[in-house]
Amino acid sequence: MRLHTYCVTCGKVRNIDGPPAKKLGFYMRGLSTLKEYLERSAQYGKMTQSQSRLISKALEKLEEFDDLYGLNLEVQGQLYLEAVCGVRPDLDDELVLRMLPRVRRRSRRPLIVMMARASAA
Repeated sequence: MRLHTYCVTCGKVRNIDGPPAKKLGFYMRGLSTLKEYLERSAQYGKMTQSQSRLISKALEKLEEFDDLYGLNLEVQGQLYLEAVCGVRPDLDDELVLRMLPRVRRRSRRPLIVMMARASAA
């Protein structure tokens, strides 16, 4: 049995529940995508430079985004959502999360297909 991976700096054990955490740049790219979307949207007002700066400063202050071992993508998404909705409460939660970049999953063949090929050979 393998030992769990852990951070050599703080000793925190890696969280393996769900998709792994992303770095701060992932959420900054989502914030810029959201800002571009709001510039073209007729339903919502534009995001000002000061609003985007407040959101980015709030995200930079959170220590959780520096620690990729202790969190997963869901928890980070909730923290990002709280930071954005704290400055822009008029935005929909779904809209804010939809503007985040898509998380690519590794392409794996279904087990049934692999078993069928193995039995045919």
